Amino acid sequence: MVKEIVIGTDLVDEITKYDVILIGASIKNSKGNGFMHKICRNFPDIDRVNKETNYDDVNKLGTCQVVTSYVDKGFPIFVLCYITKGRYNPNIQPDALNYDALKSCLELVNEHFKGKKVASTLIGNSNFEAGGDAKKIYDIIAETTDDIELYIYAYEQLNYRYEDNVNYFSILND
Repeated sequence: MVKEIVIGTDLVDEITKYDVILIGASIKNSKGNGFMHKICRNFPDIDRVNKETNYDDVNKLGTCQVVTSYVDKGFPIFVLCYITKGRYNPNIQPDALNYDALKSCLELVNEHFKGKKVASTLIGNSNFEAGGDAKKIYDIIAETTDDIELYIYAYEQLNYRYEDNVNYFSILND
């Protein structure tokens, strides 16, 4: 169940408040831009686990990969949710989100993380994920997350060039 929509705060800045963090992912194994890129730069095992999956495998759609390697350092479980076939390009394909895959991933998260405090961006909606329709995404979230305490972060995500060259920092090295 959606507990709160957090406006204007970067989820990366508050990840230690949660038990589980959801990350929208492509079956192309790319860390792309925005939240996914930033989280992979700070937690390289997430990128490694993502790249160990079969590249461009449509069978990944609607599945999740769980990364627990940072739990012993006080960080949450990270869950890669495979919700899109490829890199999002608003000029070519304005909505690349696979809504069935999103629903499947959220159902898996709801089942496996019952009672947990979970955070996510509006998964599949940002300029850097799949450009999905916010209302459809929210409706799917509301329909599939009854057993978790979900916090959705709505903020402007930045491209990797800005994050890497101007504003990059490492949570693990703080």
